[in-house]
Amino acid sequence: MSSIPVGVWVALGVLAYVGFIAGIIALAAKSAKRRFLKKVEGVSGGLQSVGAARVDDAGTGKKSSASEIEYQLSGRRVRVSVKQAGKHTERTSIRIEGPVYPWVDIFPEGSFERFGKRIGMNKEVQTGDESFDEAVYVDTLDPEEHAERLLSVAEVRTEIRGLVGLGFRVKFSARGVEAYQILSSRSAMDPAKAGQAAEALVRLAAKAPDFGDVGLKPRGEANWAAVPAIIAMVTGILLMAGLSVFASRIVHGSSVAAAILLYGGGAWILYMLALTAWFRGRSYAMRVLSAGGFLGFIAIPGGVGMTMVALNELLDRSPSTGHVEIVRSFRRYKSSRYITVDSWIQADRREELGVSTDVFNSLKTGDRVIVREHAGKFGWAWTEPVTGKVR
Repeated sequence: MSSIPVGVWVALGVLAYVGFIAGIIALAAKSAKRRFLKKVEGVSGGLQSVGAARVDDAGTGKKSSASEIEYQLSGRRVRVSVKQAGKHTERTSIRIEGPVYPWVDIFPEGSFERFGKRIGMNKEVQTGDESFDEAVYVDTLDPEEHAERLLSVAEVRTEIRGLVGLGFRVKFSARGVEAYQILSSRSAMDPAKAGQAAEALVRLAAKAPDFGDVGLKPRGEANWAAVPAIIAMVTGILLMAGLSVFASRIVHGSSVAAAILLYGGGAWILYMLALTAWFRGRSYAMRVLSAGGFLGFIAIPGGVGMTMVALNELLDRSPSTGHVEIVRSFRRYKSSRYITVDSWIQADRREELGVSTDVFNSLKTGDRVIVREHAGKFGWAWTEPVTGKVR
């Protein structure tokens, strides 16, 4: 027998497993970086055809999921990069480094944005250029006056229209101005369009207003408007998981459904009204409302419903009514244990009760147990845990 303690073998096994997983992740990241760099290389011909000179190959440094190559074009630094955007999509970007711009994302206006404006949720910057305003949607996280100033220059609007016509979205930020596409992982940017986009970006950067006089602070890429929805979802899921034991003691399943529908549904409606009041009038309001509504719907009704079910028991001070019933069958489900007894509610029915593992193992078919029932603070009858058989 080996003299090495079992705990040491377990620790070594865990370390080996973690190392194996880390190795797989590292290999996948390296493979992704090679694939992205190959796609960046693929647009090289298009940029070189318009006079761009390649300067350097460099990974972005912070993330292995992105690769970037730098060019010089008309005295401007042009960076081409590819990174993962979604499970099956990639973001290919051509960026001109420059001063700090307000955060403005411009893309073709779709039915979703038009609907948001029609119902009064979204408010978009209008330039007064009717053809421009109808063709594109202006999404901004900074004060509207900055976006209005940026788009007040006719040449800027013209270049943006041209880029959108080529199939690009245009984004101004603290990192400069960029034209980008969200493409399928199986697709790649057209090199000829990449060259045209680089030329248009150089002209755009030359015409864009300077915001040095307003002291713009660099803004990150994340829109923190989604945080309340994520917090609500996580809280609701934790409540559902932590309080589900109280639901298992409710006598009538319809009572749990009522708690979820009435109280949980009402809480979700109040949550949606709060989101609407807080974000209405912003360019991204409809997007936040739809995503926040979906995330909230996943967890808020269930979380609030389970909370009410728990309070129904915890606040209940009613006396118990004892029912002596016969155990008829047993059921295991993962770590849970259940017994089925004759019903004290309806003669031709049986009731299933959750019990502890010790009680489950101590009982056999035909044993008698006492089921203690309470009326419930909100009128939802519940039963105390069964403690064992009647002796």
